[in-house]
Amino acid sequence: MAPRWRPCPRLLVLAAGLRRRKRRAWRLTLSAAALGGLGHLAAQRWTVVAVNAAVIALLVWTRADFTARSERTARWTACGCCW
Repeated sequence: MAPRWRPCPRLLVLAAGLRRRKRRAWRLTLSAAALGGLGHLAAQRWTVVAVNAAVIALLVWTRADFTARSERTARWTACGCCW
């Protein structure tokens, strides 16, 4: 059964935003890692929960590095990958 939503394009857009040190990409990645960790915690997939916790720890530790503001074109790219 195929997943109902496709996370790959969204994660690629977030990765590009993280590479450019965008604040909004940092927030969305932190949210995605937290939600993913909670979902896998309920399913008792401990390895994935540990990976999500490590990603959250790294994001929080490097928070000061993400100071760039969002661009209008990046917002439209993010909206385009959601459909």
